[in-house]
Amino acid sequence: MCSKAYLALVLAITLPLSAYAPESSKCAAGPVFEQASTLLSKKQFNQAYKTLGTLDSCRDLTPLEKFQLGWLYGRTRHFDAALKLFQAVPPDTPDPVTHQYAVALSEFELGRYEQVVDVLTKLQSEKALDGKCANLLGVSYSKLNQYPKANAIFERVIREYPDDPAGYFNRITLYADTGNLDQAAALASKATERFPDSFQAFIVLGAANTMIGRLDVAHTAFTTAIRLAPHHPDPRFFQALTSYKQDKLDAAVAELDSAEKAGIQDSDLHYLKAECLVRRDPTKTAAILAEVNTAIDLNSNSVSARVLRGKIELSKHEREKALGDLELAHKVDPQSRSAAYNLARTYQALGRKQEARALFQQVTAEAANPLQELSDHRLSATLKGDSAQ
Repeated sequence: MCSKAYLALVLAITLPLSAYAPESSKCAAGPVFEQASTLLSKKQFNQAYKTLGTLDSCRDLTPLEKFQLGWLYGRTRHFDAALKLFQAVPPDTPDPVTHQYAVALSEFELGRYEQVVDVLTKLQSEKALDGKCANLLGVSYSKLNQYPKANAIFERVIREYPDDPAGYFNRITLYADTGNLDQAAALASKATERFPDSFQAFIVLGAANTMIGRLDVAHTAFTTAIRLAPHHPDPRFFQALTSYKQDKLDAAVAELDSAEKAGIQDSDLHYLKAECLVRRDPTKTAAILAEVNTAIDLNSNSVSARVLRGKIELSKHEREKALGDLELAHKVDPQSRSAAYNLARTYQALGRKQEARALFQQVTAEAANPLQELSDHRLSATLKGDSAQ
């Protein structure tokens, strides 16, 4: 049940290496680190990795420089290389807690959660477990389905580090993973009180309340998140979604138009507007298709937009066009019931009965529409830390 990733507030912490006295070597590592850091800030990960690789042949790096090199390798997502360097320097480089955190984080990213627990419980026994280490330990327990231990850790983090939102968000994720949405919503409400300027807290509050059907509360939370982060697409999508779910279609369209005027380019916003237009007047296919086409222009792999366009094309007897959209949607997400169902309908319309029958056996009824699938995915991702960052 655990999500693939928890909030980046836990895992993307920048170590304050600049606080340590610099050690210089004959390898001129400093300029290489600066160049790699600049590339990483631009998300040019491969280039940063190649830049760091120029130091691999250097045998004169100091322990701190090796540690810094390992940390930067980790930021390029090469965790094996990072771990080797951490293990090659003394365990107090740059200090015992930071060193063990770096080792544990590398093991975590490599999916070796038992090793993470081994490293961090040792720190815990030495009473040296700080907030970031405690959060990482709690997440690792969750990955191992040891939910009571994870919950106890997050409870401790919230108590001992009340100004750190990571403990709140990770415990909310734990509640979501275990199906305790009421508890997730209650804790999210406390998070907004503790962190009234955190748009993430309000997005999470809105997501939890949407999933339990408290749409008015959710809409208010998303509206607050928009005020705090006017250019973030998530609260815009969810605000309009809650209006759509309450059949306030004019309000939803106005909210989506407001997002467009704010300069937000997000495929799902245009797809959601198309769904609003479908419900408002399905005969106005030109306006609907204009929004769907924009959604696909922004994201050619949008399963929801491809399914909607395929359905419209099929209704207009444009079967080959529908086939192209729906086969791509099914390829991108073979688990999408709406893509599979509508592709089966298209095969049937084209006389490809055997292929239609095979898909219909997988989905005997259209159990989910594309908007339901998309909204469920985005809401779940938000609660589980994959989106609201």
